[in-house]
Amino acid sequence: MDGWNNNKRTNILKLNKMQITNYDSRCPNSAKWKYAGVVGGIINTTETTILSGVAGKVPVITNLQIKNASAVASEYVIRDGVGGTIIFRGHLSASMLNCDEINFDCDLVGTSGNALTLTVLTTATVTYVNAQGYSYNATGNMFDNNI
Repeated sequence: MDGWNNNKRTNILKLNKMQITNYDSRCPNSAKWKYAGVVGGIINTTETTILSGVAGKVPVITNLQIKNASAVASEYVIRDGVGGTIIFRGHLSASMLNCDEINFDCDLVGTSGNALTLTVLTTATVTYVNAQGYSYNATGNMFDNNI
């Protein structure tokens, strides 16, 4: 006997279903967005737009995949708005074999109308980035999204 009974298993299944339902309601299909990085990766310190700003929409990042293929380690930042406030900072090891996969338990939320950008802080890197998230209306019903 493993100490688990059918009641416990049923409750876990219910909890998992509830979490999935909550995630789906938080990210309605019409509001989801995806960013696939540039061919050849980011190779300089120029700010890269992950999601363009849209008036009245609040941008949110939920997931990020990032990899540095060069022999030079670096840092990167995600900003709320072009040249704006840094809302996340990370480290890129040199010659990464795999992507760092970041699932933000506490979503990175930008300011209504602002773009979300990523900047690698060292030249001579080859950084591949993918990101996913959603946007919602700054006013009114969060689930009434037409982006």
